[in-house]
Amino acid sequence: MYIFCCKRISQDVKPSEYLYNPEILTRLDFSRSPATFSPKISAAQPGEEWLKVRPLQRSDYDKGFLQLLGQLTSVGNVSKKQFDGENTFKF
Repeated sequence: MYIFCCKRISQDVKPSEYLYNPEILTRLDFSRSPATFSPKISAAQPGEEWLKVRPLQRSDYDKGFLQLLGQLTSVGNVSKKQFDGENTFKF
């Protein structure tokens, strides 16, 4: 799971705050998406200057990420402890 974000990203986020290794985003292949992007996009170049792709962070739970995701799919009840869980987003 990754977030398209329109806010400025803090450069001083501790690696432990990410729910998974940010390096995973560099391996995303947007050309395999059923959607067509012109010009082509990547995690580093998502198509707009104001748009950023970043890994989920522990603080996203309190920022309403699950409620936002719930607008797109069924989420269920996920506690903060489950969201923060070490094994939740292992790839």
